[in-house]
Amino acid sequence: MSEVTPSNSSGSSIRQATFNQPAGPNRFIYFFSAIVLCSVVAYYLFAAINTNGLPTHQGTATVLDKYFQEGGTSSFTQPIGNQQIVRVTETPEAYVVKLEINEQQTDFPLDKEVYDRVSAGDTLSVEYQITRLTGSIRVTKANP
Repeated sequence: MSEVTPSNSSGSSIRQATFNQPAGPNRFIYFFSAIVLCSVVAYYLFAAINTNGLPTHQGTATVLDKYFQEGGTSSFTQPIGNQQIVRVTETPEAYVVKLEINEQQTDFPLDKEVYDRVSAGDTLSVEYQITRLTGSIRVTKANP
């Protein structure tokens, strides 16, 4: 790291320190950023391929169970300017039935009137979609 160089006519030497400078910017941050960006793009690409443009099927579903999900509020802080503002969001109540279609189970929210008329073991006429990659069922409409 240091080299000896003569500096005067008497023959004495002066030690001069030299430091190795990095060859360029840290390449890890570029690699890490590329991995994060590719992961985000892959996630949204997967979701788009899996769910967009699915054909709609019609069939019957069996009601396995039903439950009421209470509404409520939640809050979070959001920085606006130099202040932290508390924002409140409301979650609406939901009347949900657990359905079985083609030996797969899924949940679907219903209107209160329909929810009150159905019970476990009833069948509903449903319109549903089957996702391409995961094969899960997404109910789009349900009628008693």
